[in-house]
Amino acid sequence: MPLVSAFLSEVKTQISAFIPFGPAICFILLSSVILLPLTLVLASPTRTSPLNHFPGPPGWPLVGNFLSIYCQRTEKVYLQWAAQYGDVFRIHLGYTPALVINSAEAAKQILHRNSQAVASRPSFYTFHTIVSKNLGTTIGASKFNTSLKRTRKEIASEGSKPAVRTHLADIDLETRHLLRDLLNRCDDGQTPVDMYMPVSRLGLSLMMTICYGRRMFLEDPLTTEIINVEDQLLGLRSPSGNYLDYLPLLRLFPFTPLARKAARLRDRRDAYVLGFKDEVEGKIENGTYSACLYTKNYFSKNPLSSSQVSMILVTLVSSGLATATNTVRWCMMLLAARPELQERAYNAIRRVYPTDSEAFEAAMKDEEEVGYISALVKETLRLYSPARVSLPRASIQEFTYNGKLMPPHVMVIHNVTRA
Repeated sequence: MPLVSAFLSEVKTQISAFIPFGPAICFILLSSVILLPLTLVLASPTRTSPLNHFPGPPGWPLVGNFLSIYCQRTEKVYLQWAAQYGDVFRIHLGYTPALVINSAEAAKQILHRNSQAVASRPSFYTFHTIVSKNLGTTIGASKFNTSLKRTRKEIASEGSKPAVRTHLADIDLETRHLLRDLLNRCDDGQTPVDMYMPVSRLGLSLMMTICYGRRMFLEDPLTTEIINVEDQLLGLRSPSGNYLDYLPLLRLFPFTPLARKAARLRDRRDAYVLGFKDEVEGKIENGTYSACLYTKNYFSKNPLSSSQVSMILVTLVSSGLATATNTVRWCMMLLAARPELQERAYNAIRRVYPTDSEAFEAAMKDEEEVGYISALVKETLRLYSPARVSLPRASIQEFTYNGKLMPPHVMVIHNVTRA
């Protein structure tokens, strides 16, 4: 013991000689060595996770698994994890727990059989607090409540088959306009054509006709503005690129690039949405309006609230650009790459409708009499998904999956590429 005491005394003397306040610094260093690992353990999102009974990749303190998917092709990352942890596994985006579904069977059990339990949507700081500050959210991003039930009912009625039949003339008009645009640009098939803007204009103009009773054209700068803004807003809803949603400390800095971008996009979207509102109300006053969703609600005996109308109109405009147009583009590119499919489709139409007049008259009746065309459309919808990973859902009540309890208030992510 005297030797140990002498040794420690000598160490203390040497430290004091070379480092002022040596004992204090040693205490701080020693405390750091002890407290740092303890802090990292306590800061781990998995420590108090409600999904610990599900397998999943380990995460980092504070950020969880977010860095593994940040700005990555998330569907591929999920497939890699599924190979290791199974078709259903848990991840943590920051401190937000999420259950990831990677198979059709699991999707059927969780999303279909427990549809009421996962009927809501999670709230995201960027989209719900910044982007939707003035006009509200879309239906697909709203939490489940009584108001949402009514707006869903209204939009479902507009998407029903009888309602779609009332817009067949508009669909025919916009389809002809698309073909005319492509023919004018391709120089009789000699010049490659980028179909992005013409097809986007098709979807946008059709939705604008339904919502506001007006069309959109490629020559109009507003068309380009809307397509550009809606595309960027869709990117802000992606869980893989939005660090403000999962790292709350960064929200203390309101001028981060992402926050500034979201605010700019909000202002640009608000400008054209409010402009369309003023335009259609001006037409109502002048008696020059066309029948549309806005005028239908305006003259209704039981109208929706302004927030509900805004939700429906914003939803339809954004959804027309986010889903339908991508599917149309993919199908057209498939037909361009597979001329034999075009020939089979044409021959199938001719077998049922020998003359042009019969074919076009039948198209305006929306009759599915050509089996090959019906199969082509259904296979396109089945094979191609415009979204590789669906918008997240949120559980609102507990349920079980394979004997494991799924608690409420947990995000559910569906990897559509596998299901």
